[in-house]
This record gives sequence, C-alpha cells and structure tokens, in this order.
Amino acid sequence: IFLDIGMPGQDGYETAKQLRQIAALDGTVLVALTGYGRDTDRQRAREAGFDEFLVKPALPEVVSALAASRRR
Repeated sequence: IFLDIGMPGQDGYETAKQLRQIAALDGTVLVALTGYGRDTDRQRAREAGFDEFLVKPALPEVVSALAASRRR
C-alpha cells in the first residue's frame, strides 16, 4: 500500500497504525509516499509501521522497483 502522510482529517501515520492492527493485512507492505523528508518524518513513519519511505516526487523507476521487489 502506497500511502500519503499529509492527508486531511486523519494523517498517514495514524492510518498506518490502524492498518497494522488488521490481522488480514499481516505481511502487507506499507510505503509512505510524502513531501515530508526530515529525519523526524522518517522516524515517525517507522514507528507507525511503514516498511518503506519515499519522498515526493518519487521516481517512477524507484516505485516500480519497490513494487516488483515486494510482490508475493
């Protein structure tokens, strides 16, 4: 799941935490795709349960490679 951090209402950090609580999603890869690139943003993403962190604009080849490497 590629998930933006800066969403209105509920941010991506909270969404990731909630997704991690759903047993049926065990093993699902969460990728933060965001305009926030500070070290503190990366740390928050790890703590929220994201597996990967990409800063916008993410290069299409990076997104494709990441998706291909994580297929089950």
